[in-house]
Parts: sequence; structure tokens; C-alpha cells
Amino acid sequence: EGKPTTLPDFVLQDGTLVDVSVVDDDTGDPIPNVFVRSNGPHLPTNRTWSGIQSDKQGKAQFYLLPGENTIGLASG
Repeated sequence: EGKPTTLPDFVLQDGTLVDVSVVDDDTGDPIPNVFVRSNGPHLPTNRTWSGIQSDKQGKAQFYLLPGENTIGLASG
């Protein structure tokens, strides 16, 4: 408590903010509660997918690191 701690050096990496809109292909209406998932270099090697649920307007947002990434959808 109250003592300084030395942490190891770390490197911040450039990423890209990805905005996703999930909409019905026929009507164009937003689809809420869809799991938007991604796979790529932003994940530790022991995880295969990361994701977030779309909001009431069908929107989701997350960061991806440079490299090969895959984005997919799954019903909530």
C-alpha cells in the first residue's frame, strides 16, 4: 500500500477502430443483440474469438490490430 511498483516495459500497437452496423438485408432495419465477433492478432494465442453484442440500433464497435482479421456474426 502506497509503495511504488516497477512494471515491465510494454509497447502500444497501432489499431483500427471498426464500426459495424447489423441490418436486415431485405428491410434495412437494424438488428439488435447480434454477437459481432472477431479473430486476429489482437487476441492472445489461447483465445479463438472476441466479440461484442450489437446495441438497439444494430451498432457495434471494436479495435483490431494490423494483420489478418476475421469478423463474423452469431445470433444472440
